[in-house]
Amino acid sequence: MANQSNDKKSIKTEKEIFISKYDNYSVENLLKELIHRDQMRKFEIERIRSNSAALVNWLVAIPIILGIIYIVLNFLSSIPWH
Repeated sequence: MANQSNDKKSIKTEKEIFISKYDNYSVENLLKELIHRDQMRKFEIERIRSNSAALVNWLVAIPIILGIIYIVLNFLSSIPWH
C-alpha cells in the first residue's frame, strides 16, 4: 500500500510539468514563446488550407474533364467512318 502512494506522489500532472518547464521564463521570453507557437500554428493551418484547396480543385476538375472526354467520344462514335 505504501508503494502505491509513493507512485502517485512521483507522477506529475500535466499542469505541474508545464509550470516547472516555464517557471523560470521571464514575461518577455514567454511572450516570444507564444508568438513563435502562434506562427507555427499559422504556417501549419495555411499548409492544410492549401492542400485542401488543391484537393477540392481536383475533385471538381476530374469530373469535368471526364465529362468532356465522354461527350467527345460519344460525338466521334456517332460519325460514320466509311
